[in-house]
Amino acid sequence: MAFNPGGNPVNANLSVTVLDLNQAVAISDAKTMEESFQPKLAKTPIEDFPILPETGFSLRGQLLNTSGQAIPGSLKAFINGYNDVRSIGTDKSGNFELPPSNFEGDFEIALQATDKDARPVRNVSLNIKNYPLQSLPQSFKFPTVVPRGIKPSPDIQPLRDLEVGEILMEEAIIEDKRELSVGPMIYGRPDRVVKTEDIFLNGTPIQFLYALAAQVPGMTVYGAPPAIRFRGGEPLVLINGAPINSAGGGTFGGTGGGQTAFDVISSLDVFSIERVEIIRRLVPQYGDQGRNGIISIILKSGLDRTKAMEANMNNYTIFNLDGFPAYQAFEELEKSRAGFPFLTEFKPTLYWNPYLIATESRMSQQIEFQLNEKSGPIWVEIRGITDLGEPIYGSFLINGSSSLGK
Repeated sequence: MAFNPGGNPVNANLSVTVLDLNQAVAISDAKTMEESFQPKLAKTPIEDFPILPETGFSLRGQLLNTSGQAIPGSLKAFINGYNDVRSIGTDKSGNFELPPSNFEGDFEIALQATDKDARPVRNVSLNIKNYPLQSLPQSFKFPTVVPRGIKPSPDIQPLRDLEVGEILMEEAIIEDKRELSVGPMIYGRPDRVVKTEDIFLNGTPIQFLYALAAQVPGMTVYGAPPAIRFRGGEPLVLINGAPINSAGGGTFGGTGGGQTAFDVISSLDVFSIERVEIIRRLVPQYGDQGRNGIISIILKSGLDRTKAMEANMNNYTIFNLDGFPAYQAFEELEKSRAGFPFLTEFKPTLYWNPYLIATESRMSQQIEFQLNEKSGPIWVEIRGITDLGEPIYGSFLINGSSSLGK
């Protein structure tokens, strides 16, 4: 029953916890509920508070370029599919923040980010903003460990002895070395090798060419559509060692069409390029076609190729986050213990119900719970709030001595 100071029944929302003191220790609070409900005085004027009231948890993130430097831009956030779509801008340092959210359990956010020039940005961070936790006062004393005399479960077994015929193998370390996707070329040692991981790519062939030219002395790119020049003429383009264009304008193999070096590169997915080997000298192995040098493009293979294709097709960054804990019935949580056989003998919490309602029209509430096999003291703790906003608290010791608690 719940009574007010005058001894009359009251309406109240209650939370009831029952502990088996053979397996748990009741820890008293540093403050009583009445003290926790006392108004707190602000140390500074309210208008000077630096933090707004919290209406949920906040999500903060930042846009970064391939070099890890912060860049400004804009984003579209798709929360749990397309049911909730939000447009967000960043500050000059690439920081952004989603409005306070109150999602329960797991939820997914897909962010599509672009920089100021509308180029896709795939290096996006996102985290739940952490708030400082309330720490225990230094004067708080934890109770001493109480031995219970409970034997460990027989399901917990140490490492068993070796049986007849079994041997214990020595530690082995397996090392693997990644080989180049394409072996040595007939043109020999290149004058320069440019790895695409060392240059910024936004997916367009024009940007790729200018970024490549910035890494290669003597390479010029000009005009619209762009033209490429080595040694005063257009170089031969190889893809995985196979000639594709012709320095004279036609294609190898007699197919015609007048492909230029830019036409060849435009037909490629620049994210699938592993490296580019540059040969500025005359390459006699290719005859007249090698007089202006060579741009040899080596494509990615295997898993790297698959990831590059996925990155080109999908410029979304997916985040799976945990929101507020979803309510689970105590009975459902107890069922999860079935997956841990060594916990079958341990059940410190006998009952828990945070939604018990007491009404003044009903004099008492009844609860039922199953005891552990070994009898012992039971601690019952009730917390709540009345319909008038007043705290209500009670603790009871059943089947135990007064030295164990209140």
